[in-house]
This record gives sequence, structure tokens and C-alpha cells, in this order.
Amino acid sequence: GGNFYNDWYGKNRYTQLDNATIKAEERGLFLLYQFVTDRIRYLKHSIPEDTQFVNLPNLEELGDLGKILLNNDPKRVLFNALLPFAVAALEHFFSRSFVILMYSPRGQRKLSEKQGKIDFADAFALSKGEKTLESIIADTYSFQNINSIHKAFSEWHEIDFWAILRTKKHKRKTIDKKLEELIEGRHGIVHRFEFDFEMNKKKCDEVFDFILTVIEAFVDYLENESDLKIREF
Repeated sequence: GGNFYNDWYGKNRYTQLDNATIKAEERGLFLLYQFVTDRIRYLKHSIPEDTQFVNLPNLEELGDLGKILLNNDPKRVLFNALLPFAVAALEHFFSRSFVILMYSPRGQRKLSEKQGKIDFADAFALSKGEKTLESIIADTYSFQNINSIHKAFSEWHEIDFWAILRTKKHKRKTIDKKLEELIEGRHGIVHRFEFDFEMNKKKCDEVFDFILTVIEAFVDYLENESDLKIREF
């Protein structure tokens, strides 16, 4: 909104803007998509290569000795520390997408039809403007696993999340396994201070590529089935 002044009299004679309108949910999803995918790519770019020791260019060919040397590479600790970022990216993207879609006409209509109760703490935060009803509803779901994501979007937005993933030729069992391993690895690091000393750059790249694939599949669906312009206006 607002005026765009690009000449002395503010007549906009130099840059002609079209009259196309952008939906509120499209703006929100575009900014969210850019934010999350950019940071994932920053992380991928910043992941260092495995340590290369002098005169030992291929440690894997040394058998057990090479494995011992690789597992004592200090960078392996850093690789483990990146796993919580992957879970955070997934959780943030889908929790915020859920809230943004709540502001669409269908989301608002669904909200007006639903009945339920909220805690006094949430009601107080709502009255103080510290929370919104949409964010309170999002807080009732966990966005750290695919099953819960599917439940949230199915109940409120009539989106079959599993069907979206199948369009990308993924097998449900494979996705379940990858996600369970990712979340369990995150819990092991955060809650039990456990490290996987076989974690390397290749495995880290695979984790973040998996997160990007899930996000791209979801955005493809919104653009094709919900007629939303997200990646290109």
C-alpha cells in the first residue's frame, strides 16, 4: 500500500506499475518461503568439508584406521550441531504456513464455524494483543513430525499432506524413517548430549535437501491446487 514517489511531482511517470493485486496469504507465504529456504541454503553453503589429512587424501580406503581418524575429526561435532536447525526449519515453515493460511477466506470461514475452548492464559494474552486466535490454534499442534502436520492442515485447510508428498514420488515409509531418524537425532543432541561420530558433510546435505524437498512439494501444491502465487508474482 501507500504511494511510490519517483519523480519531482510524485506522478509516477518513470515506472509504471500494474494493477495486479497480491493476496495477503501470498505475501506472507512468499516471505516465509524466502526466509526458510535462504537460511537452509546458507547452512548448506557453510558446512565445511571433512578434514583432509596430509598424505591421506582418501581415509575411507584405510579401513578401520581411516574410520578412527574420521570419527575423531572435530568437525563431526559441528555436523551434529546442525541437525536441530533442520528440525527447526521444518517446524517453523509449516507452523507459520498454517497460521498464514488461517487468514485466507477459507481459513476465516472455518474459524467462524469451529467451536472450542481456550485456556485462561491464552485468553488473557489474546485480550492484551500478545497472541492471535490463529496462533493459539497452531500451538495445539506439533509441527515436528509429518503425521501431526497432516492432521493440522487436513482439519483446518482440507489439505492432504500425505497426498502432496506422494506427488513427489516419495514412499511414505521412507519419509517416516527419515523424519524419525532426524527428530530422534535432534532429541539425542539437545536432551542427551549424544553425538553421531559418523555424521559428515554428505549426510548433512542429505538432511537439508530432504527438508527442502518437503517444503517445495507443499509450495507446488499451493500454487497448483490453491491458485496461490508464492515463488513468482
